[in-house]
Amino acid sequence: MNSGLLAKWAWRYKTEAGRLWRKVISSIHFDPKHGNFLPSKKGLSCVWNNIVRKEAALKKDNIHLNRLMKGSVGNGKEVQFWTDTWASNISFQYLFPALFSLEKYKGCMVSDRLRAPGPVDRIEWQWHRAPSSNAELTELNGVVAILAQISITNQEDNWTWQAEDLGTFTVKSVRKIILNTNTVPCDFIFEWNRWIPRKVNIFGWRMNLDRLPTRCALEKRHIPIPSTLCPLCNEANETVEHLFTSCFVCSIVWQMVSSWLSIPPIYAYTVRDILGLHKDMAGSDAKKMIIHAILVIACWGIWKLRNEVVFSRKRIDIARLIADIKASSYLWVKNRAKLFSVEWVNWLEFDFV
Repeated sequence: MNSGLLAKWAWRYKTEAGRLWRKVISSIHFDPKHGNFLPSKKGLSCVWNNIVRKEAALKKDNIHLNRLMKGSVGNGKEVQFWTDTWASNISFQYLFPALFSLEKYKGCMVSDRLRAPGPVDRIEWQWHRAPSSNAELTELNGVVAILAQISITNQEDNWTWQAEDLGTFTVKSVRKIILNTNTVPCDFIFEWNRWIPRKVNIFGWRMNLDRLPTRCALEKRHIPIPSTLCPLCNEANETVEHLFTSCFVCSIVWQMVSSWLSIPPIYAYTVRDILGLHKDMAGSDAKKMIIHAILVIACWGIWKLRNEVVFSRKRIDIARLIADIKASSYLWVKNRAKLFSVEWVNWLEFDFV
């Protein structure tokens, strides 16, 4: 799933405390003994854990959602004391690591530590043992100094998105952060799939490198073309990113493919989102490899349809395209992966893995 939309779910989790879906997620995943920005119960194969894994992946690329979402404490019932950012520009988890290691309930709320409305004059700590080392006592003095400036009220907590001047979350701002911080590294390596033909792998490799002869690419090479508009939608310039991620035809294709594979809806900003989608999927390595093969074959099918429209003046038939994707992937994957027991009916239902 796309990083920006997954980040939106993190924002919604923090800001929609009273919603039923959020209560269900918390009841299943939240454990006050474990300090996580987003709760996650390990061992469960579910969409929510995919969202949490994506948040962790963004953190590895130096994009910290918990720093971009800053809590403004009212009653302190919805802001986590250690793992949320609220009293400083960094969460206490990282600002005071020695104290965090001593905390019994790392997922505790601000209201669990600062109970009385008004200026903070009493803090209710719950340690495994009392702070004693120089580092621990220094950190204790530091956190107490910060908390002395905090007042608890009877108002509800609220949240601010630090990447927007208005403080409201937008997917566009996440995309901008990702592009600016180069979350998708320039040395992204295309993963060759041995269960699809060499020509399809080569196509995927060229697509990843933006080396397909799209109309914009031809124009850059000073090759005369009648128009740079996408031949499938005629709404935007035809680039690799547009053709496989933004064009309304490909959007319908990804919707139908995700429905067939019984995976979350596919939203992508770049072709690398598509090529790396299988890595975040739950299931065996074989299932991930099959999904990767199908996604590359689907891109191959979109490109073939594009060429048929441009050179043969054929009409756009998405139903036929989806049928071709299913048929081609069945024949190639079944024989190359030696899945001889998989019948066509099972493939159409995608219930064999």
